[in-house]
Amino acid sequence: MRKKRTNDKMRKGWEKAFYFRQVLWVHSARDASHRMLVVSNESGKFELHTYDARTGFTRQMTNRRNGTIFGSISPDGNFIYYIDERQGSEHGHFFRIPFAGGEAVDITPDLPVYYSYNVSSSDNGDRVVFTASIGETSKVYLISLGQEKTQCVYSSSHVVSEAVISGDGQYTCIAELKETSHDMLVIDNTTGGITRSSIQNVWGTITPCLFSSDASNSRILCLTNIYGSYSPAFFHVSTGKMEKVNIGQPGDIFVLDWNQKNTMLTVCAVDQVEQKLFTYNISTERVRRIGPRYGSFDLFFGSVAHLADGSMLLKWQSFESPARIIKLKAPLYTRTTYVYGTQSTFPDMQKDRDFQSEWCVSSDGTKVHTWVARPKGAKKKYPFIIDIHGGPHGIVNDEYLPRVRAWLDHGFGYCAVNYRGSISFGEDFERKIYRNPGHWEVEDVVATRNHLVKKGWTNPDSVVLFGWSWGGYVALLALGKYPALWKGAFAGTPITDCIMQYEDGSAFFKAFDRELFGGTPDEVLRRYVRSSPVTYVDSIQAPILIIYGKNDTRCPPRQIIHFKQVMEKAGKQLSVRSFSSGHVGGFADTKMRVYHFSLALKFALDITQKKTPRSNPRRTFKRRRR
Repeated sequence: MRKKRTNDKMRKGWEKAFYFRQVLWVHSARDASHRMLVVSNESGKFELHTYDARTGFTRQMTNRRNGTIFGSISPDGNFIYYIDERQGSEHGHFFRIPFAGGEAVDITPDLPVYYSYNVSSSDNGDRVVFTASIGETSKVYLISLGQEKTQCVYSSSHVVSEAVISGDGQYTCIAELKETSHDMLVIDNTTGGITRSSIQNVWGTITPCLFSSDASNSRILCLTNIYGSYSPAFFHVSTGKMEKVNIGQPGDIFVLDWNQKNTMLTVCAVDQVEQKLFTYNISTERVRRIGPRYGSFDLFFGSVAHLADGSMLLKWQSFESPARIIKLKAPLYTRTTYVYGTQSTFPDMQKDRDFQSEWCVSSDGTKVHTWVARPKGAKKKYPFIIDIHGGPHGIVNDEYLPRVRAWLDHGFGYCAVNYRGSISFGEDFERKIYRNPGHWEVEDVVATRNHLVKKGWTNPDSVVLFGWSWGGYVALLALGKYPALWKGAFAGTPITDCIMQYEDGSAFFKAFDRELFGGTPDEVLRRYVRSSPVTYVDSIQAPILIIYGKNDTRCPPRQIIHFKQVMEKAGKQLSVRSFSSGHVGGFADTKMRVYHFSLALKFALDITQKKTPRSNPRRTFKRRRR
């Protein structure tokens, strides 16, 4: 009985870490930035909340079955926009609801359902633009709210960025990624005329962020990595030229805010997982470091609010501190207070655990970064979890991850790997996965495993892979390509068959796949086959647990059902669970998130506490019929 009470207490402890109030994203109103849209799990699910820093007013704006993690706020702070989609499919219609609460109104009642997550509004709120995926195309829509008029102002089969509208509502800007060029398009919302400027033979993306409010200076702030690393840049409409803003800091530079009144950018430099916050004066070119000296920030544009006294509000988190909104007091911006979110911390995460930054060397000699967490002063070996992030262009920073505590509390060591494709390690590191998806990610995960074994932290047969989305895909691919190295793998909403993934995907993700693979399955079939976990089923030896959403449109379920059938026919060990939501539903709902993690935890405990029978590997690279 005593042992049971201890286990119950421990279980409640790790679950509590998931339920702490956290801030996922923040968006400030451009012309009334004390008004903010906050994505928080205060209700038990991530939902949209309004927050007025001037009055302290806060209100939960959405309460949807599958949670709500995407939304926008109008420049005047009077309205919130969000996609009302069904059953987690991420396809639906944008609705508008007043900041203070009220009836939600569908702003595109006559359109079919579409995939989109952000709108851009004119200063007076009369015009709204957004990019949407419908069928095989990406479309840019202009909504004239006062006239209840909807226009498609542009359509393309290529990758199209989010659309931004000028303050006066006259123009819309998008970036279009083609095979050999990046095109910047400025659309006249009245005449429909388009000004197109092409940037030839460069790799990367361009994301328009904000039009200049100065009518005499027709420039648009963008975020781009066409110069190698991410950096802010100004697109000059009159000349069609892009001008990089040189902050003078290493790494990827993400622009969080443009305070045009003070000609100041707020940027975050991310260099090999270390984040530093700066202000940059466009007129004087002065750079000043501000904010906390550790932890991580929100890397999205529009995530900084400015108060009347000059202070700033923004999101911050660290390994032991759940994400919350902090206030950086003017004029130095170094003094910090908490204004929204939990003020609780987990000091024991630093006191009782070693959480350290480690580097290992991959098969081609490239250094790969990992985070490793173990009980402090640990001398014995532990079974280890290798956590593979999603993306692929993501990163694990010094951030709050409740699952780390759960793994450690249950006797595991923990390691998160920033594999090839992750941001902040340079263009070559991020670009390496193109034309050969999965290969270098797996090589880096293998190098991480070998590093843990060489350090004496774990036994060679005690490493379990864990990942969601792209991370789940890499985990499955690693089991097939290096079958003898793993105890097992958990894969949440993964890709199992890259061809089926392409066939069932939306226009947005098909365009991304064409860029990643260098063509369609018909054009570069061998690449899609080579990169698919289903290709290597006969080699898989370790057990697998897969969880997927029945309404997932990013990693559609047909390919997972097919993978299950192939695995069963080959006599492999596979458990599959499904849930009635989509790709982000398993994250947005905290109760569901805890349940899914408990399944992964039980799976890992079961396979590491007993000898797992191995299947006889029959290595083959032959494409299976679907």
